[in-house]
Amino acid sequence: MERSNTMCHKNYGDLGSEFIIEHRKIKTLNLWIALIISVIFALCVDLHSKDICHLWFISAVLFGVLVVKLYTKVHREIILILPTVGVQLKTEYLLGLKCTKFIDLSCIKDIVINEAITMQSVISYLAVLLKEEKSGKLETLYPLFSHSRYGIDCLTTVYEVSQQKLFLTNT
Repeated sequence: MERSNTMCHKNYGDLGSEFIIEHRKIKTLNLWIALIISVIFALCVDLHSKDICHLWFISAVLFGVLVVKLYTKVHREIILILPTVGVQLKTEYLLGLKCTKFIDLSCIKDIVINEAITMQSVISYLAVLLKEEKSGKLETLYPLFSHSRYGIDCLTTVYEVSQQKLFLTNT
């Protein structure tokens, strides 16, 4: 099965590790085909001669859909594991927007591979179990690589490195 994303692991030794997922680019051929089909449809129903306002409205809607698609398309996901410090999660979008979240090590109870069962399949994903700093009780589950789907072999690699870097160095 061909993956649409590529994963890269950079090991910095005692300083930590970085996992980078590069997402595939938008297929421009599909966009051109959609444009050609919509133009042919508009010409077939003679939309350009009936009411030019409808044609402009449809064009504006198609352009808006394209902008939303470009704005929400994830380009890269990065997880930086820093021993004795925590985990930094960074998501970069295609149009340049970057979202970064840092999770302090004192808030991390564990990093686990979890499974979600749907009607059609079982999906494995990596998640951080967050705890309250004072009581140590489990507070929430925060998924990692939320825009990517990988097999258990890739998730196991990230899991083993994170366990080694975050928890084995502290003992």
